[in-house]
Amino acid sequence: MPSLSAIRNFIARLCLRAGMFGLRIFGAIFSTMTLAAIFGSLVLGAVFVIYGKGLPGHDELASYQPKTISRIYSGEGHIIDEFATERRLFAAADEIPDLVKAAFISAEDKNFYSHAGYDPAGMAAALRDAIVSRGENLRGASTITQQVMKNFLSGRFALCGTQDQGNHFGHAH
Repeated sequence: MPSLSAIRNFIARLCLRAGMFGLRIFGAIFSTMTLAAIFGSLVLGAVFVIYGKGLPGHDELASYQPKTISRIYSGEGHIIDEFATERRLFAAADEIPDLVKAAFISAEDKNFYSHAGYDPAGMAAALRDAIVSRGENLRGASTITQQVMKNFLSGRFALCGTQDQGNHFGHAH
């Protein structure tokens, strides 16, 4: 029968081996997660660089002057003609009836007042619907803010060489 000290030494060696194995597993998991985080950061950075090319700077956005209609009036104050590359008529927010605002928000972005410009829950629901229906049931997940910016930037800077001809808020006709 082995002595008590031999049993203790055997158990100590087993614990040491188990501890080293545990450290190896922990090290492998930590290394894998670190490499995944670095790779993910590089991919995210590349996406920002690729899609950020050609976008205007803050100064250019802050000094944006939309195209408006030039009108020629007669001496009596009647409009003779109008000239414009885009036919935009601006109205102050308080000039638009509340019912029209509510109808537009209801149709385009029901969570308009509860998000900060993008709707992660809406995006997740649209993704879920697309996956569950295997691409048969696709729906939009963009907010009014996203639509306005997309139309502003794609119309002005022609991102990706295409311009969406959709009928969205802020789109000039």
